[in-house]
Amino acid sequence: ATFYDVEQTFNKIETLLGKEGVYIDGIYYCPHHPHAGYDGEVKELKIKCNCRKPNIGLIEKAVNDFNLDLNQCVLIGDSNVDINTAINAKIPSIRVLSDLVENDIMTGDYYAQDLLSAVNYIIKED
Repeated sequence: ATFYDVEQTFNKIETLLGKEGVYIDGIYYCPHHPHAGYDGEVKELKIKCNCRKPNIGLIEKAVNDFNLDLNQCVLIGDSNVDINTAINAKIPSIRVLSDLVENDIMTGDYYAQDLLSAVNYIIKED
């Protein structure tokens, strides 16, 4: 996918959520990938970085951008990489069950059937 494709996808997500009264403060993504050899890859983006999960560079950026208190944060994800990212950031995680196939599924601090269930769990905890 190109940067344009990614931006269009995020624009669509924001539009659909906005129609339901949900607004996103920030969207962060890592364009880097340490492994080469893919068709159409951009060689300048083939680096090891601090922003690719399970590293926490993007979490640190959000903390700075929005003055977040990590003690009040939770990471919602559907993969082992997401759970490892939460562990590395020292924040709780909610594992959303998905069709993602992983041999050794890591457990989050909490489970949810879907994103809406995870969000409802967080709201009820406040």
